[in-house]
Amino acid sequence: MAESISNSDEWLCGWDPTPCIVSVWADHSGRAKVWRRVGGQVVCERERYRPWVFARNPDDLDYPGAYESIYWHKLRGGTGRDYQYLFTGNTYRTLERAILPGAARRLQMPLRYLTELEDYHSLGPIEQYLISTGRTFFKGMAYSELHRLQFDLSVTALDAAVGHIFMIAVRDSMGLETLLEATTPRGEAELIRDFCALIQERDPDVLEGYGCFGLDLPFLEERARQLGVPLLLGRLEGKQGELQRDDVAASHYHRAQTRYTVAGRGIIDILQAVYRHDAGTRIMGSYHLQAAAHYFGLTNTKGTPIHGHNVHDRFSVRPAKVRRYALDNVCAVDGLSNILMGAAFAIAGMTPRPYSKAANAGPAMGVLEPMLIRAYYRAGAALPRSADLSNADLRRSRGGASYLFQGGLARHVVKCDVASMYPSIMTLYGIGPQYDHLGVFVQLVEQMMKMRLGYKRAARVATFGSAAANQYKAQSAGLKLVINAAYGYLAAGRMALLADVDAADRLTDQSRVILDQVIEELRSRGMALLEADIDGVYFTVPADWREDEERALVAEVGATLPTGIKLEFEGRYAAMYSNEIKNYALLTYDGKMIVHGSGLRSSSSPPFAARFLDDALAHLLRGDIVAVVGLYQATLAMLRSCKFTLNDVASRTRLTKSAGDYQRSRSRLKEGPYEALLNAGRTAWEVGERVRFYHAQDGRYVWLPYAPDDLDDSISGAEGSIRVGVSEGEERRDYDVKYYLRLLRESYLERLKKAFREEDYKRLFREKPQPGLWERYLTSAQAHWIEVPAASAHQARE
Repeated sequence: MAESISNSDEWLCGWDPTPCIVSVWADHSGRAKVWRRVGGQVVCERERYRPWVFARNPDDLDYPGAYESIYWHKLRGGTGRDYQYLFTGNTYRTLERAILPGAARRLQMPLRYLTELEDYHSLGPIEQYLISTGRTFFKGMAYSELHRLQFDLSVTALDAAVGHIFMIAVRDSMGLETLLEATTPRGEAELIRDFCALIQERDPDVLEGYGCFGLDLPFLEERARQLGVPLLLGRLEGKQGELQRDDVAASHYHRAQTRYTVAGRGIIDILQAVYRHDAGTRIMGSYHLQAAAHYFGLTNTKGTPIHGHNVHDRFSVRPAKVRRYALDNVCAVDGLSNILMGAAFAIAGMTPRPYSKAANAGPAMGVLEPMLIRAYYRAGAALPRSADLSNADLRRSRGGASYLFQGGLARHVVKCDVASMYPSIMTLYGIGPQYDHLGVFVQLVEQMMKMRLGYKRAARVATFGSAAANQYKAQSAGLKLVINAAYGYLAAGRMALLADVDAADRLTDQSRVILDQVIEELRSRGMALLEADIDGVYFTVPADWREDEERALVAEVGATLPTGIKLEFEGRYAAMYSNEIKNYALLTYDGKMIVHGSGLRSSSSPPFAARFLDDALAHLLRGDIVAVVGLYQATLAMLRSCKFTLNDVASRTRLTKSAGDYQRSRSRLKEGPYEALLNAGRTAWEVGERVRFYHAQDGRYVWLPYAPDDLDDSISGAEGSIRVGVSEGEERRDYDVKYYLRLLRESYLERLKKAFREEDYKRLFREKPQPGLWERYLTSAQAHWIEVPAASAHQARE
């Protein structure tokens, strides 16, 4: 039986009420500085804390007289597998010197860091300080009170080895809007100094850019290095106040990323927030700054985008336009921040992590786990550790149920959803990690759900669009992110301290029971089911139903579910096309199209094929079959006459294999992107690098370097993979026409097949249609619509 919790609010938001903390710096020596906003001013407070480490046992502790400053005590509860001891010292290095010699003797191997040992667990110095003090960022603050500064560089070339910075646009949330300029290349050093001086003068809490981790900051760092100018952007003096790299290691699918930190201020790349917003839906066609601003309804940007490779040329001809464009950019960054960063701001008010890390961290490992560790630290209880991870323990969770009842086109579609299904099941049935002897996990989820409901209610009664309403919505959104990560944490395996695949399976098994009940209740009422999973159930209703009737049906079905499980009406749509599970397109009643799933919208698709599929789906959802067929024939004609450029036909992909890995597998299977690089003479590349390539007439795969003025590829540049050079995509047209004709038909047109009867599909989409007969088919062509049978519609009304 889990021990009772005296104050779960402390576990959720910390126990120290210190308000208005906007930044924290700490090091392993036990020193910390805390910046707070007091009376409109920033004050800096010096603090001391004792670095700490959890340990499974004290056996390695080498305790001569030199280490009298080390204290350790046994924590309550837990078992031999858990971290049952807490060591603290005047400095973290003192702890390492006391532990590592004994551990090295025990393991008979040299050791340099405690992080090499699974028997010890700790976190970074800022997290240690926040956990040991119970403090969090931003208590008592609204997002509008955070002092944010936006910046954007204008450069003569995208390569810092040959280009230089000639202008920096700057604005902040306190009313500043200005341009810093260098009239000659020799003035660049002074420009960088002026930028640093302006930041020191304005003293913002956060620096914000768009793609700044991939473009602006690496460029600024390199130019400052070449010019010998220190980048004094932080709140500390000397080297400690300079911009620092914070490299994130490469994973199997993502290249190593360079992020930046500076003592005393957060650095936020708003592009990353845009990525996260669009990750699940892939609605946005482009992530370029102007495109993102337009998508979110920001109206401060004017005119045509000016791309990085020719902005200096434009400046020499029309300087006023370039200056206005640069200021528009930083205004757009501010607008996107106001829309997208409120949730991260709210999360930083709960988790013991600095704002810049909370904003970029995964909500499971980066937010929820530090909160769990803080709870055990506060309770003086042994920190749980999942069972020893043998191969048997590394199995994956079975996952939730997914059903595709019938693919194709449907009208009058309704979506219902069990609100926060996994978290609701966790709290209703008490499903959490078996080794969580304090019961922290379930109680944290329950408390967050209660708080989120409170914020949602407060947002509804607040004045629409007010600062209070926006803050409540942001707090609700932040809580939702963490709540929904709870299942992923349970199923995380080796990565998570309290991972429990058995608990994850119990959770998904119970979700199947509830989902199946919803499905059967809808089926018994005559609805035509389309697809269902943990994210919701899509079904069609009778054609003449009003919204209030749809809502009443969902409420009726919800009333049959267990107490504590709430079924919500989530949306209604004029039409839906379902290709595969979680791959569908929706048409709203006001004419907007929503595409979900990489099967229907993928960043790796050649642009011509992606445009074809998007336009065809839009016609299909409106029932305009003639337009779909016409679009297909027009695309065939463009390919046959080589009207498409190489940029139009080039595929884009991320590399998942190193050069060595690919060479070892090449004899079994040759893959296009790697062959293209090898054909270009490249023998080395990075995992995660983005590559464009096309299939040439001679059968070879050809690498097509990214063009600086390619809007979508400028996104890649923001991720650090841009390649400077002149694209040949507009001049050459040596692609394999037959290959791309086959690709269009067999890959992209095929994804529309479920909208038609088999015989109609074959007749309508012949590559060489027979005149006369084809026109007759075309004039009578109809899509195959999934509908509620008349008898079922009558039954539903009864």
